[in-house]
Amino acid sequence: MISPAEAVLLLKGLKEKTSLIRVTLAAPALKFAFEGFVTDVSDAEVLLMIPPRFKISCAMNIQLEGARFEYGDTREAPEAIRESLAQKFSSALTILLPNKTHVVITELNVSKR
Repeated sequence: MISPAEAVLLLKGLKEKTSLIRVTLAAPALKFAFEGFVTDVSDAEVLLMIPPRFKISCAMNIQLEGARFEYGDTREAPEAIRESLAQKFSSALTILLPNKTHVVITELNVSKR
């Protein structure tokens, strides 16, 4: 687990770097995913979206109050799978919402795609 302040710093870093991300939302009766960018971050919420230049529209606003956060980096993965994971992404931040919904924001490794 990481603190909410650390999670917000990570999200702000993704926004500043304009890192391409994959967002996966998983709830008891729903799974949804898209690729896009972190476009706005505050202590209270984060806005993730596909920019209009991709000619499709999708946005997700996540309220962070009461959320818990987990962070993982491919360098910490077991050696047997580390290289295959690093081909796809650099890190992942999981947002565990109070209603049991999980949102995983994965920083994609575009240089190896």
